[in-house]
Amino acid sequence: MTFAIGGAVVAIHNDWSTVLAAFVSAIGWVALAEGVLLLAFRERFISTFAGMARMDSLITLFGVLTTGAGIVLLFLVFGS
Repeated sequence: MTFAIGGAVVAIHNDWSTVLAAFVSAIGWVALAEGVLLLAFRERFISTFAGMARMDSLITLFGVLTTGAGIVLLFLVFGS
């Protein structure tokens, strides 16, 4: 799923002309790379990050950072 979504974003939106466009393109490339790693090294890749999934403070921090980044991006897109 990650590989397919990353590949779709890269195929449709590989634009590096503005900061926001580059951010979307970079997210697509990161998702594509993650998908390739999951396909090639499934067990090793998952076991590397499995310990992090059990850390409640890390999950909370990631949620706060993701929400904050989403709010900033919405402001940049719709606020101007």
